[in-house]
Amino acid sequence: MVNATEGGCKEQVKNMRDENQQLKIDEQTLKEKICYLERETEKLEAICSSGVERKLVFKGKVSDDIPRCGINVKHQIRYPVKGGTALVVFEEPSVAARIIQKKHHKVKIEECHINVKTEPIELLALDTLSMDMSLSQQKILVSNLPASVSEEVLLDKLELFFGKTKYGGGEVEDREFLADSRSAILTFANKGVAPKLVEKKKYDVPFGGQKTLQVCVSLSLDSNITRHDIKRLQCNRTVLITGIPDIKDEETLKDLLEIHFQMGVNGGGEVQAFLYCPKGKNTIAVFEDDDDASSQKE
Repeated sequence: MVNATEGGCKEQVKNMRDENQQLKIDEQTLKEKICYLERETEKLEAICSSGVERKLVFKGKVSDDIPRCGINVKHQIRYPVKGGTALVVFEEPSVAARIIQKKHHKVKIEECHINVKTEPIELLALDTLSMDMSLSQQKILVSNLPASVSEEVLLDKLELFFGKTKYGGGEVEDREFLADSRSAILTFANKGVAPKLVEKKKYDVPFGGQKTLQVCVSLSLDSNITRHDIKRLQCNRTVLITGIPDIKDEETLKDLLEIHFQMGVNGGGEVQAFLYCPKGKNTIAVFEDDDDASSQKE
């Protein structure tokens, strides 16, 4: 009886030791995961804080949704419009569909008639984009640049200043001006230059004469597209009109065409926008996301 009791106790002790050992392994695994997440968080914080300095303000908008990690992309697609064609945007998709279905239209132009054709607009748009991003060890982003200085002069002055070792710089291998944010990217030949410059963050740079302004420096981002998918979008409120002869002046033809496609008797409806390109000319139409429409997008 005593031996059986001893055997049971030994088995319990062994099980407890095994459980304790497994707990230690689980604890170490959790510590490694925590360290990994802390490293990744530091990287993301560094990437988020890297960039052009901008003034931000809360405008009262709130959201209950927690966004997924990613980048919101708004489409802006340039569509070439040939001479002798027009684009008409209707308020209702059903009107556009009706006009496209009819295909052939006889339009009265004062004392005569012209025959035109209608067809849908199809665009190629970016659907998904996957990319790897990391902080560059060779590039800096210089922001807070003066608006009164030309692009070339800015790049020359920045290369001259940050190319000097006494300011912590080095040989500039490449330079690029970003017009949309009015900032510049400088690429150095030596990988050790950029991280040292970023430590100070702000520099007083002379831009000619007595004009010295403080610029902001941060590490630029390196990115590599790993995957992208393209999809076809049919603009459900926009119609292309082709075969428009050059028989009247531009303004008259535009007005008469718009009147025709606005009339319900011709299958038309309320027109939101109308673009006419006369023969012998070409133009570019810019298609953007239809944020105002709740049931359709263009």
